Amino acid sequence: MRAISWRFKSSHAHTTKYRAVVYRQYTPFGRVRTEFDSRRPDIHVIIRFMNFDKLFISLNDAYHKDNLNKKKESKKIISKKTFYHAKNSKTTYLLLSPWHSVSFLFYPIKRKLQKMGFSYVQYDFSPDILTPSINSTEKYFEDIRKDIGADITMLSEKHDAKSFVVIGLSLSCVIASMISGISPKIQALILVVPGSSLAESLWSGIRTLKIKNEIEKRGVSLAELEKDWKDLAPENYIRNFKNKRVRIYISESDRIIPYNFGKKFEEEIREIIPDVQVRENKNLGHYGTILHFCLVSKDVII
Repeated sequence: MRAISWRFKSSHAHTTKYRAVVYRQYTPFGRVRTEFDSRRPDIHVIIRFMNFDKLFISLNDAYHKDNLNKKKESKKIISKKTFYHAKNSKTTYLLLSPWHSVSFLFYPIKRKLQKMGFSYVQYDFSPDILTPSINSTEKYFEDIRKDIGADITMLSEKHDAKSFVVIGLSLSCVIASMISGISPKIQALILVVPGSSLAESLWSGIRTLKIKNEIEKRGVSLAELEKDWKDLAPENYIRNFKNKRVRIYISESDRIIPYNFGKKFEEEIREIIPDVQVRENKNLGHYGTILHFCLVSKDVII
């Protein structure tokens, strides 16, 4: 651990002096930066994990194990649906949970939507949505697309829903892209840490390394996987984004869906929608960006 102190001189006629100490400690999860600022009587402390994604994976692996050798297909790939209808609401939000997500992740957003008089449907998915079984994974995503399409039809008929806004987080951005063209009533998409291609993201991301290795053991290359999963590549649905409002969130330090795939996706969208809204950060990483959007961000309405 290393400590650094310095003095600050004001540009005003008088000089303001204070002492700030910065501790930098290197851990298995990256650098931790702690600052003590003596200007504040309560001693302000800032801790920044430069590799938060790696830390989160370590914590997640303690509770969730990827099923690498599943032989039977899951019967219930949508593990839970939560419907909320607001009286006189004409807009319904479709909240698509990320892979291995916790149930409370969308809670702050749902509270905001309720207060603002919007309806919503939250979809939680089985962890088996993504496995080394190439055919099963493709089938699961297609089944989900059909299921959500049926829900849109039902909500339109039963509750007279006039428009839908889709929020996808991480892996569920693939689903958001797939359903973007199934109904003209889908008028907006919010995509948090998306990638241009599921195959490329899986191959390069640190969260899916075990799945990638298992697929390689079965003799499948990245080029072959991209061909097999062409229908699971969000970039192939961008044409459906035209005339919709689109906002995406990406992070330069994302190591789960590497930043270059999110940036590529942004540039491809911009060719169709020049005024696409982009929220880009440097240090939050993949999971930090998701948590910030769900817990802190006020950009729920689009």
